[in-house]
Amino acid sequence: MGSWWSEETDKWLADDQERIYLPMDSRTTASPWDAKGYIFYRIGGWSWVAPYLSGIYALALQVNPHLTIEEFAQALLITGSYLNLDYQGRAFRLGPIFKADEFMKQIITLKASTN
Repeated sequence: MGSWWSEETDKWLADDQERIYLPMDSRTTASPWDAKGYIFYRIGGWSWVAPYLSGIYALALQVNPHLTIEEFAQALLITGSYLNLDYQGRAFRLGPIFKADEFMKQIITLKASTN
């Protein structure tokens, strides 16, 4: 979920959309300027989501090499957690928010069911 969403909050809190929420900002990474240092990026964006999602898929394929993209997407959606919040007097259920441990349990279960 991006901090920049605050400009379009109503769009992103729509109840009628299925999406998975993944980290896209507030990250600490190795510093590009100091071989022993780190850097904190407060603001991120969509470009941070693609490699993160690709990495999740690569890890899932290591556990279950026959995993289809449809199974992957479904596992992301059904294993996420939810956050109840109040925004401008309206209640929202935000999610599903990616939850790595539950996701990997689902991938292992899918593999077991196909063996």
